[in-house]
Amino acid sequence: MHSEVLVQSMLVPLSLILLSAVEDSLLQSVSQVGLVCKLSTESSLRRCRTPDGKICSGKGKCDCGVCVCEAKEPGKFYGPRCECHDWVCATYNGQVCNDIVPFLKGGTIGI
Repeated sequence: MHSEVLVQSMLVPLSLILLSAVEDSLLQSVSQVGLVCKLSTESSLRRCRTPDGKICSGKGKCDCGVCVCEAKEPGKFYGPRCECHDWVCATYNGQVCNDIVPFLKGGTIGI
């Protein structure tokens, strides 16, 4: 019985701490009851649109003003508008650099 009371008394402070950690914009987007989006479709899409007009950089879907990134290429896409990815190879002269393709070495092409 005492452990139940102790657990219940700890739940309220923990809930408040978790709620304070959630971004305001997310709380504005989602109703506290039932997780129903309170934004209009246009307002939701506006939050997900990049400066060049793409929704979630073309790498995800917009869910109530928040981009949910989807990997359709190797690597992981992330960022507020899925604009970053972790699989990037250096390029030289339009070609991907790796162990097989020649690379620039001291001003000359070397292998």
